[in-house]
Amino acid sequence: MNHLLRILLFCAPLLCACSESIEKAIITADGMTMQIDVCNGQRAVLARLGDWELVDSTLFRIDVRNENGETICLESTGRWNSVKMSKDRTGYLISFMGPESIPDASELNVCVRIKSPSGKSRKWYESSAIRMTWERGIFPDCLTLEQAALLPVSARALPEGSSFFVPLASGIVHPAEEAGDWDLYYPQGFGASMPWLAFWDKDGAGFYYASHEKNATFKTITLESEPGDHIRYEYSCPSQNEREFAPCEMVIAPFKGDWFDASQMYRDWVKAEAAWYPRDKMDGNGRTDTPQWMKEMCIWLSGSAYDTQVEEFQQAVGIPVGLHWTYSNFKAMEDATTKGYSRTLSGPDGYCWHQNPFDNDYPHYFPATNGFEERVKELQARNIRVMPYINGRLWDTRDNGISDSLFTKVAMPAVTKDRDGNPNTESYGTIEKDGSPVVFGVMCPTTELWQNKVKDIVLSIINDCGADGVYIDQIAAAQPRLCYDSSHGHPTGGGDWWKPAYRTMLANIRSEMRPGSVITTESNDDGCVDQLDGFMTWQFFHDRQVPAFAAVYCGAIQIFGRRYDAANTPSSNRMIIAQSLTFGEQLGWMNSDVATDPELMPYLMEAVSKRYRYREYFYRGEMIKSPRLIGDNPRQKGSWVTLWGPREVSSPSVLCGAWQITGESRRLYLFTNYSDQPVTLGIEPADGQKGLPSEYTFRPGEVLALEVTR
Repeated sequence: MNHLLRILLFCAPLLCACSESIEKAIITADGMTMQIDVCNGQRAVLARLGDWELVDSTLFRIDVRNENGETICLESTGRWNSVKMSKDRTGYLISFMGPESIPDASELNVCVRIKSPSGKSRKWYESSAIRMTWERGIFPDCLTLEQAALLPVSARALPEGSSFFVPLASGIVHPAEEAGDWDLYYPQGFGASMPWLAFWDKDGAGFYYASHEKNATFKTITLESEPGDHIRYEYSCPSQNEREFAPCEMVIAPFKGDWFDASQMYRDWVKAEAAWYPRDKMDGNGRTDTPQWMKEMCIWLSGSAYDTQVEEFQQAVGIPVGLHWTYSNFKAMEDATTKGYSRTLSGPDGYCWHQNPFDNDYPHYFPATNGFEERVKELQARNIRVMPYINGRLWDTRDNGISDSLFTKVAMPAVTKDRDGNPNTESYGTIEKDGSPVVFGVMCPTTELWQNKVKDIVLSIINDCGADGVYIDQIAAAQPRLCYDSSHGHPTGGGDWWKPAYRTMLANIRSEMRPGSVITTESNDDGCVDQLDGFMTWQFFHDRQVPAFAAVYCGAIQIFGRRYDAANTPSSNRMIIAQSLTFGEQLGWMNSDVATDPELMPYLMEAVSKRYRYREYFYRGEMIKSPRLIGDNPRQKGSWVTLWGPREVSSPSVLCGAWQITGESRRLYLFTNYSDQPVTLGIEPADGQKGLPSEYTFRPGEVLALEVTR
């Protein structure tokens, strides 16, 4: 893991004055070989990667648009007027001149630099490099640069029995032959939460394949089974002058192990280089700017603040409870003024602590409903933290019932625009009073109007109304929208400006919000970790999930919440609890009727109790590799209800997770058997860990916590 191959594509004419041309480049990194062949001076192919021979694999793919609006794909394997490769002290330089597919583009010039491992840096990702950048003036005026992908790899080359990691949500591991087709937008929690992939064979020999950019550049990770089983990172290029690549740094490195070992490679890079990592806000007690109550929170409910079961649940667990103020209706709100609290669990008006319906008339939340501030204080006095909902991305195009009150007059200049100058809009299934769909404009986070609007709303809820925090929806969940409005001041189209704009917005809010309060958002992704206190990860509902995101960000941010549903069987909800616990998440985000289900509550209480007792490991520690469980660990099947219908999942009966306090030898191992049958398994520690039993019989519903101090 000490060496790698990193890729850099230079498109500058001065760099392409190659010396004597050669036809073969062979670079070795920790035993992994990359071979590049130049064929007849007209094309270049990636011929070998590791032990896998590749057939005509391209070094890059560039999509350009001509004056007729047609998209043309350029690849290193296509025919060029000239392809030359030379060797220098750092590695190899390959120059591509004039694609034959575009006769009037003879001056088009692309250069690829491939660096050999130097072994001089202590940082594994700086041992060697292949990088990609774009400079102006390389393409003729008749062409517009749209997308670019560097070093696509072929999944067809993976050996039989290989595994494949995909960074969807928490992370998923597939058998390579079942990887399928994917288009994951990054950065996006419902797409790619991180920009790295990993492949390994049955012996644990694999390679890490990633894109490293410090500001979370827009891109799509595409896996296509046909043609050629290619996997690639496609960058949407900025079009301020339509001649510039988005920032791009592709990294490929060999490793030994599985998804966890690959996750630590990405973690090393993130901690040292990523702009969004809170390295200056971390000490021996975790995040210094996240209040202690948030770091120690172990259980969350979602629902109406007027549901008396919320208080009953807190009394039952006997520890602090977080409440994400969600479902309620107008009748319950009015009842609050007379203290006649209604047990409303899933009323028709969604998250309404505010007077307008859920997903309608945004961003006009105030005035709040009757009794809002009083109810917040009552719950806080009962050891319940209150966090209301707002949306951080949308403005209703008819923001006063069915009338356009302020959208056109105020919001329109700050809405993201498509290439033709039209506002980007989205709908989420809600309807207006006349039966028509609610349509939202997607706001541009770089604009002063939207920065100030979100800030004012959050500060009103926290500073004026006294809430413990605000959940700002969609910041991590929804994909950035390409914006072509040049008046906003960002590079139009793609690039790396979306997440830094949200980081600026959130930093400004944090500088003025009441001490001891928090900001969270929906889902999880790179980009704003340092300006958020938590990710609410209800979208962790996939089969074959692994805690890769937590393995990277443990201690840097709190991860909480799964989607539980009364329609799930108790065994399915127990499976969610078990996985959430062993992934290191704060438990819950369930309605009180689910939390108090007599078939579920005993197991939930056991899980919450163990997590609370050992809570410091999840904010002061880091995830370490879990022991391997050996023997017959029966797989349980479950069906998890989602907004898109049930998801069929399966999981071993016994799950485990492991953490270590940063800078200390103390380790925690959590095992749980969520099934209704005892399971006896061998326990094989990872990486020389000691202090664990060699075998154990896990009782039904047991949560076993083993703290090892040596």
